[in-house]
Amino acid sequence: MKAAGIQPTPVNGANGGEPANGLPPQTVRIANLAHSYWEAEGRPEGRHLEHWFRAEAELTAGEPGAVQEA
Repeated sequence: MKAAGIQPTPVNGANGGEPANGLPPQTVRIANLAHSYWEAEGRPEGRHLEHWFRAEAELTAGEPGAVQEA
């Protein structure tokens, strides 16, 4: 059950862009991109993992050592 009035929000760094809550910068980037997908799709419930994995795949696709799917 979803608590009334509680909405997911992007993870914003404080202190000049440092990660919030000590999260690694890549985690913050994934969270923010996943949040943007959620917003763009009309804030659907129950699709958080789909958004997270989509964002993670997109952000890691160009990184050295990343596994590329054929």
